[in-house]
Amino acid sequence: MPFEFFAAPAHSRCAALRPLSQLFVLAIAPIVAHAGISVTLKTSLPSSQLAGTPITLTAYASGAGGKVAYRFAVLPSGSSWSILRDYSQSSTVSWTTLGEGSYTLAVEAIDSSTGQTAQASAPFQLTSRVTNGTPVVSPTAHPLIALYSAPPCSAGYVQVYFEPQAGGQLMTTPQIPCQGAASINFYLAGMYANTAYYVEQQWVNGSSLVHGPLLSFQTGALPPGLPQITAGFRPNASTSNNDKVILVSDYTLGNVSTVPFATDLSGQVLWYLPPIPDASYVSLVRPTSSGSLIILPGLDANGNMAISQLLQEVDVAGNLIHETNVGRINTQLKARGQSPVNWLSHEGLRLPNGHTLTFGSVERILSNIQGLGPVDVVGDMILDLDQNFQVAWTWNAFDFLDVRRKATLGETCTSNSGCGPLYLAPSANDWTHGNSIRYIPSDGSLVVSERNQDWILKLDYQNGSGTGKVLWTLGKDADFTTSSNDPWPWFSHQHDFEFDGSNFEVYDNGNTRFVSNHYSGHSRGQVWAINEAARTATLLLNADMGVLSPVSGTAQKLSNGNYQFLNGNLSWNGMPASEPLEVTPQGTQNLSFLYNIWAYRVFRMKDLYSYAP
Repeated sequence: MPFEFFAAPAHSRCAALRPLSQLFVLAIAPIVAHAGISVTLKTSLPSSQLAGTPITLTAYASGAGGKVAYRFAVLPSGSSWSILRDYSQSSTVSWTTLGEGSYTLAVEAIDSSTGQTAQASAPFQLTSRVTNGTPVVSPTAHPLIALYSAPPCSAGYVQVYFEPQAGGQLMTTPQIPCQGAASINFYLAGMYANTAYYVEQQWVNGSSLVHGPLLSFQTGALPPGLPQITAGFRPNASTSNNDKVILVSDYTLGNVSTVPFATDLSGQVLWYLPPIPDASYVSLVRPTSSGSLIILPGLDANGNMAISQLLQEVDVAGNLIHETNVGRINTQLKARGQSPVNWLSHEGLRLPNGHTLTFGSVERILSNIQGLGPVDVVGDMILDLDQNFQVAWTWNAFDFLDVRRKATLGETCTSNSGCGPLYLAPSANDWTHGNSIRYIPSDGSLVVSERNQDWILKLDYQNGSGTGKVLWTLGKDADFTTSSNDPWPWFSHQHDFEFDGSNFEVYDNGNTRFVSNHYSGHSRGQVWAINEAARTATLLLNADMGVLSPVSGTAQKLSNGNYQFLNGNLSWNGMPASEPLEVTPQGTQNLSFLYNIWAYRVFRMKDLYSYAP
């Protein structure tokens, strides 16, 4: 089974499960919770550093009888604890925040052999970069990102504008409310390489508008290894030009591999995520509406290369905000009397309440159900993680779906190939393969794409208090009927089922249809109107993608009414390729690119701060 941290006797595990407010006793000197283990906390720089300065926290434990796991957390003055990194065997973590003020930094260490814990904490002060009331633009470790520091303001909000001095795309930051006596700091993200920029702030207070001084910033060079980008259909008057940023996540695990990146509508790079040391890959599963990113790096909690054992939230500069891991999640699941998960995959959806939804995989041996004798079967668990990535609600496919309904194409997988690590057998039936979760705000439900079932499920979530009951299924042989001239209107092996407030968009990979049609046919971009009361589904758009993309893909309605679909898994001259396509409501192609990578998801956004799922 997956490795669990602090594998101590049950009676000694209570410390690991206490509320966060009880885990850190605020004191500068080390505190020994039990006889034996003790811990100290040191920072790479002394207190009183400029806001936005990276600080490395290092814990030193002694007296432990076994392996030690560490949890790091931060307490801003006047706020609540925020877990930076949940329990792992890493004794160091980097902390970077843009807010000036007083903080308490803390670590808890736990001895895996005894369950004994020790805590240590230290105060830390971050000071303003602004002097004499003048804003400052500072470089960061990222060559395409600047740090803008605005002077304090009494009321209203501040926003920063930046554009190339030689002319070009104007970008803006979010509006940040005034902080009284504290400065306001922004990352300026979405800039071209080797380009001089004008930067200017605006302070808006009611009807009053005050411009700051015109400042300058020079960006640096791009790193090697970014993908080749070939423009197909170029932007025109019919293009959704307000959605001017294309954010791309690759998933190539061999051949050509890169990092998540963003371009403008001409294919020029505006941003990339800095590589994570020692990670074999980084999968960007989804941005958040607050401008951060949810990623799955190719590492485990011990810093070893592994398949999706970590879940992280990072800012646009790549700085860690929150991190959890499979071992820590499984400890919480065990305390709830639930099955463990083997890995985390496919999703990282931020909800309006600050929670995050992701998929874990559950492995079970079923006898004489999906084959003769005992058969290893892998299904999905939806994990609802709170603002500190702690388990708040779960949904297990084995509890709600008919295990007799096998994957429609009989998919199987081997360990770390197709469905993450396996612990019960060398291969398993890849039963459900969930790949997308969508929140429906009108009733607090979830809509889930189960690829290998060729179905979309609506679940009774009720904002985290629901039963998990399947309210309906959508797809071939499911709960809805459809009338269409297409001989096979239903999607199959679909990706990225999205909701635009009225209708649903889906990337129809079409695998089952392709096989049933004697290995003929293309993937499609579809838009569905759903009448839940009448249980009818109307196909509003069924755009031919021109190719078959058997894996990955995205679907999105754009601000001008067009749609973007991603052909994520193509071959071009024998090498990986992917192709995002913008199409009109009539299905006419309008904008396209070709990348020499396989892309998992592509998001169109007005800027790098503004994702609206």
